[in-house]
Amino acid sequence: MSHNKQHSAKNILIWLLKVVIFVVLAYIIYWQIVGRTDISEIQNQWKQLWNLNSLLGLGAVILLMTVNWGIETIKWRYLIHKIEPISFKRAIQAVICGVSLSFFTPNRVGEYGGRVLLLQPGNKLQGIALTLVGSLSQWVANISIGILGFCSFMIYYGSLSLLWVIPLITISLLILSISTLCYFRLESLLVIQKYVPYFKRFNKYLTPLKAFQTRELASLLALSFLRYGIYTLQYYLLIILFGLEVAPRTGLIMITSIFFIQTIVPSIALIELGIRGNVALFFWGIITTNKLAILTATFTLWIINLVIPASIGLLIFFFLKNIIPTLKTTDVEDVKEQIKHPDASNVL
Repeated sequence: MSHNKQHSAKNILIWLLKVVIFVVLAYIIYWQIVGRTDISEIQNQWKQLWNLNSLLGLGAVILLMTVNWGIETIKWRYLIHKIEPISFKRAIQAVICGVSLSFFTPNRVGEYGGRVLLLQPGNKLQGIALTLVGSLSQWVANISIGILGFCSFMIYYGSLSLLWVIPLITISLLILSISTLCYFRLESLLVIQKYVPYFKRFNKYLTPLKAFQTRELASLLALSFLRYGIYTLQYYLLIILFGLEVAPRTGLIMITSIFFIQTIVPSIALIELGIRGNVALFFWGIITTNKLAILTATFTLWIINLVIPASIGLLIFFFLKNIIPTLKTTDVEDVKEQIKHPDASNVL
């Protein structure tokens, strides 16, 4: 087969893949929204927002969504600059594409692959490693505040004695300490190569982890805490908009507890709306019987923070050129050489 025919066949396959992903994800989003048994009741709740104050509140939630993903783009762009300069426009396209592809995979791991699609071929594997650093910073932020919120929930609403509260707080702080230590000592994660020689062949793609200073990691963590604060505020605003009268302290305890459970429970984005709804009903149900308002607020937050960006990312994925990952011949040979001689790239 000539080179031109191979190139044409490759382009056809790429477009077919794009069409399949576009159709499947579009159907998933449509089914999640229109296929709900309570969609008519939710629509009635939405109709109640047609007044100036409610529309301003909803507009603030949508604006916070753009700020949220903007901050995540800043984080990811800063990380990727370790291996490849990238414009903010290209970075936000990558982040939004990642949101789209995360719908298909457990715990949204497809988000990593979706982001690195827009990187140069030789930087994709390093890009995944750096993306994991950003995810770890967000996980540390989520879990640290979530632990505090969940402990507060158990103390105020769980009727636990000190016999249970003290061990709970102790274990939570231990988890938080280990997570934070791993984050601020990324180079220690490479020690596994000394005990599992197989991983030495991937040393080239993990070496960027050694380039981070404590100050840089602290800045990334601060941005992660800021993101956490933003979607906490979004959730609280929606709860108020849909008619629940909740004091800020109570709202903070409930929301951080909900986010804590969502963080630690494995899920797939296309089914996690059901998980979110059940978790929300459990916590909010302790202080209110207005289940419809709870589900509507949770559903609306899901649409604003995930469905809207995923839909935009789907269009970006479909129309952008050179978005399907490829490897240059030199990259393939480099990987083969590392597999044959894993010690050649060991710099530890």
